[in-house]
Amino acid sequence: GINAEYGLPKNVKRQGGSYVRMLYSKGKVNKTLFVKLDGDTAAAGSWFVANKQGRLAPFMVNYDAYYQKSCITVNKKTECRRCFIIQQKPSLAFKPLLPAVSITKNSIALSITDTKLHPVLSGSKTGGKAHKFKGCKSGKCAEFYYMATGPMSGKWFAGSSKTGIYMSSSLFPTTFWKHYECADGLAGVACRYCFQF
Repeated sequence: GINAEYGLPKNVKRQGGSYVRMLYSKGKVNKTLFVKLDGDTAAAGSWFVANKQGRLAPFMVNYDAYYQKSCITVNKKTECRRCFIIQQKPSLAFKPLLPAVSITKNSIALSITDTKLHPVLSGSKTGGKAHKFKGCKSGKCAEFYYMATGPMSGKWFAGSSKTGIYMSSSLFPTTFWKHYECADGLAGVACRYCFQF
């Protein structure tokens, strides 16, 4: 089949929400699509297209948007950017929304069980919010944090939320991609993050 192409991502506000607008091309089909990267409704992780009235309507494509945010500080000025990779969904038409399985990197098994972000380095200029992972090797476990907001976005830290002490960690590569999605379930809306190196 013909591969789809996505390009020119741009942050936009539509209907009271934040979306990323991308140009979509597959064969003779060319559209402007909108993907919702976050939120607590079933729209998160889904693609939309504007109808004739300008309102967003669901658009079925077989791809997920993974992204990473990284920041660099030069001369006391911090610049951040978000990069995307678009990947085909797994072959299953409907995949269950379950806690992520662990990812093994450098012989350390990383796992995550919650969707909330945790404050790291609070009260400092480099503070932000991070995904908290449990990292285990040879029966010993520790907490690792991947910064998602703030000037340290894209960096890894080891530490403890109990002590509030965090140290920069180079155990894992910084090319770490995430996808967030929600779906309606029997007990309400279920959400999960998917990660890949």
